[in-house]
Amino acid sequence: MSQASWENLATVWDRSLKTLALMPEYSESIDSLSEIKNLMVYTPHKSELEKFKTRSISALSTLPNESFQQILFVPTKNKIESLALINCGIDHLEAAGLFHFACANDSGAKSFMSQLKMLNPDFEFESKRKARFISFSPEQLIHRQDKEWSKDFDYQINQAGFISFPGIYGWNKIDHASRLLLSTLPKLKGEGADFGSGYGFLTHQMDRTLVTKMHLLENDLRALECSRRNLSNETKCIFHWVDILHDRIDLAPLDFIVMNPPFHEGKEVQQDLGLGFIQKAREFLKKDGHLFLVANQFLPYEDALIREFGRMQKVLKQDGFKVLHV
Repeated sequence: MSQASWENLATVWDRSLKTLALMPEYSESIDSLSEIKNLMVYTPHKSELEKFKTRSISALSTLPNESFQQILFVPTKNKIESLALINCGIDHLEAAGLFHFACANDSGAKSFMSQLKMLNPDFEFESKRKARFISFSPEQLIHRQDKEWSKDFDYQINQAGFISFPGIYGWNKIDHASRLLLSTLPKLKGEGADFGSGYGFLTHQMDRTLVTKMHLLENDLRALECSRRNLSNETKCIFHWVDILHDRIDLAPLDFIVMNPPFHEGKEVQQDLGLGFIQKAREFLKKDGHLFLVANQFLPYEDALIREFGRMQKVLKQDGFKVLHV
């Protein structure tokens, strides 16, 4: 439903103004955003950033240090991240600028309405296409939530004791699937990689005694920076900000790969993401290399592994997950 949210915003924004769009999903927003003449997009996701660039749209991986005449925002899946982005967006507005916000009803519109009314109890929302939307200026803000919201758009220690960032996958916990994968890993040796490394939990916790070099590949720049900080004393690690499926990656043939591949793109289940990770693993592994993969049990990766490698072993089946080994 985020496409409907962007379509609603397109009815109220000014296509001629200097504009910043905060973390839009390309597939849901591009038809609307492409009409804006002076547009900048902020997204830390390499795959999304490159898609916008192919349409000749200026896209940045960090928030720009400048002000804009209008800010556009449709919430991400993470509410804490979304509230922090609202606050950041307000900070990037010119004094007479406008913040345009929209949210689908089934994505928490009612909750966001309550949060935004903390800025001004008199805010009124429009409703269309099963979504709510509003435009407001800094002058209308009776209260600001700087201390409440902005602190959540920064690196911090999560509940598991790792440096993390609200909004990255599993930011405030140890992902259970990754924990199960870790429990099955033997003492790996040689040069290896963690595909979709997140904040670096697997590499940080695995036995690296015999590892000569470890590559961490991650699509979210914030997560990669977390892993860099969590492994700051580890000289064997090399960090790659990449779209694993589409970027050209310079890796020598690897002795092993570990992965907990994503299976969501935005809010939609995308099995092709994991299947693409498996194809890339075959491309980079030595013939006698090892692949360890964890996934939800309903994802059909066994056939893909047999198709790509000619063999597959199910190491563990537990708590709705499975660990597969080639």
